[in-house]
Amino acid sequence: PQTISFILSYLDGAKAAAVFALLASGLRAAVLERLGTIESTSLETVGRIARNFGRHFDGQARPTYHRSGGVRAAADLVKLLDKEMTKGLLVRLDERNAQLSASIRKKLFGFEDLVRLTPADLQRALREVDSSNLATAMKSASEALRGKIYAGISKRAAESLREEIEMLGAVRLKEIEAAQDGIIQVVRRLEEEGHIALEPDAEGVVA
Repeated sequence: PQTISFILSYLDGAKAAAVFALLASGLRAAVLERLGTIESTSLETVGRIARNFGRHFDGQARPTYHRSGGVRAAADLVKLLDKEMTKGLLVRLDERNAQLSASIRKKLFGFEDLVRLTPADLQRALREVDSSNLATAMKSASEALRGKIYAGISKRAAESLREEIEMLGAVRLKEIEAAQDGIIQVVRRLEEEGHIALEPDAEGVVA
C-alpha cells in the first residue's frame, strides 16, 4: 500500500483515480489510508522506489522530502471516483481509521458547501434542522451561504433566524463546528437516501 500510494501521488488526478479504480476492492481502503496519513516521504524512500521505477521519474531531482499524501491528497483522489465506489470505500475506511475518514468527508463536503445545493435540496435539508442548531452553525458562515439560506426559507423565518443569531452573542468555535457537523450529517443522510444530490461541479456554484 505504501508504494502504491507513493506512485499515485506522482500522477495527475485523473490518472491516479483511473489506476486506483483498477486496484482490488480489498486493497483500496489500505492504500487510501496510507495516502491520507503519510504527509511526506523521506529521501531514502524516494530513492529506493525511484530505483525500482527509475525510468518513470526524473533522475536529476534530489528532494529531501516529497509531499506525497495527507488528507487533502486523499480527498482529491476520492472526489474523482464514482459515487458507488466512494460510498463503499469510505465505509471500509470508517472501520480502519474513523478519524481519517471523517477528515476526508469534511474535505469532500463541508458546511460552506451547502451553497452547492439546489434551492429545493437546501430547503429539504433545512426542514430537518433545528432552528437553534442552524443559528449556531451560521455564526461563522459566509455572507454567500447566509444569503442562500435566508432565500430558501420564508421571510418571517429568515427574520427570526437573524434575530436568533444576534441573540447568541459570542459562541465557542467548538460549539459552532459541532452544530455545522450535525447539519452536514443530515445532508449526507438525505443524499444517501436519494432525497437530495450533491453535485460538486454543478452549474450555479457560488465561489
